[in-house]
Amino acid sequence: PSWRGKVVAGFLGLGAMGSGFVYVDTSDKTLGLKRNLKFWVRAFPMYLHYRVTEELVKGKTDEEAAAAYNLLHDKYAQPTVELCTDMGGYFFKSAQLVSTRDEFVPHQYMTWLKGLQDRAPPQRSASEVRALIQDSLNTPLEKVFSRFDE
Repeated sequence: PSWRGKVVAGFLGLGAMGSGFVYVDTSDKTLGLKRNLKFWVRAFPMYLHYRVTEELVKGKTDEEAAAAYNLLHDKYAQPTVELCTDMGGYFFKSAQLVSTRDEFVPHQYMTWLKGLQDRAPPQRSASEVRALIQDSLNTPLEKVFSRFDE
């Protein structure tokens, strides 16, 4: 049972790696730093709680360990999924990927993660998308497309 707690802690750690990549890949270093802080302010308390619980359940029965981890899963499943959704990009895609592994992730997380499979929030408004395409093509959309739905 404790391996699922390690999976969740690992997932939070994977998110930490993603926040580091975002920092490296962005041209605006302040934006990357802000994303890192946004992630860690929300994720570190959860990660730390799992790590402390891992130490506290050493020497306990499997049932006692499972009960301790289930309390954490109940508490942190929804906030973790909300964090992935708020952070978007890598975090959201990682959550979608994890949502396909029912045998790998605690059911408390799966309840929330399954909703992400076909429901990605828009990253840009329709007007931003329109402007981006027009700028890329260097021509008005009406000259290229017979119709453009927003």
